[in-house]
Amino acid sequence: MLFTGITRTFSTENEQQYETIGAFWAEMECKYDCALLRGLGYNWTANTIEYVIGLTEGTIEDANCTVILPDEGWTEVRGRTEDLGRIYDGIYKDGALSYEIETFDAEGNCRILYSRSSEAFLKICRAGEETEEEFCRETILKMVTADGKIIGSVRAHKENCTAFIGELTVQPDFRGHGLESVLKSEIERCYKGSKIELFTGNRSNAI
Repeated sequence: MLFTGITRTFSTENEQQYETIGAFWAEMECKYDCALLRGLGYNWTANTIEYVIGLTEGTIEDANCTVILPDEGWTEVRGRTEDLGRIYDGIYKDGALSYEIETFDAEGNCRILYSRSSEAFLKICRAGEETEEEFCRETILKMVTADGKIIGSVRAHKENCTAFIGELTVQPDFRGHGLESVLKSEIERCYKGSKIELFTGNRSNAI
């Protein structure tokens, strides 16, 4: 399962993530109807949580991260937004989560998918923050494991209306699982609307 959106890291000290993630949702709701959004919480550490907001269909504007999640092992809970605290108390009594996906609607209903899967996530993100000029010239995506190890990368550059994709690589131990195709799809999404061609020239080098 792929979850694409805008990612941010929030502190969990004194449970402040509830307020800050709520503010993140409010920010996104200024641009999109609440029912079109979904949120992913994952990668809890002792003091932080990563949270991604994306769309239930399509790709949110300014998306900067794609998380590869398990396809199976999810449990669904439905309820009312005002009961969210009680719902999560019931979920957490059975132990910590690996992943949670939240959706809400204007009528106050909520739907939560959660997983305690031991399958580690993979994350695709840009290798650096480019200016608009730099992005048009070249962008690099890296695929990282939960512990931050880079296991794959792809880069592309744009000339006129054509995006040239080059040097797509996945570490040998991770090949054969379709990750190359995921990287290729993600770099193509970055240049949506452009003609796509593969490029293997000297200017294309692995990370």
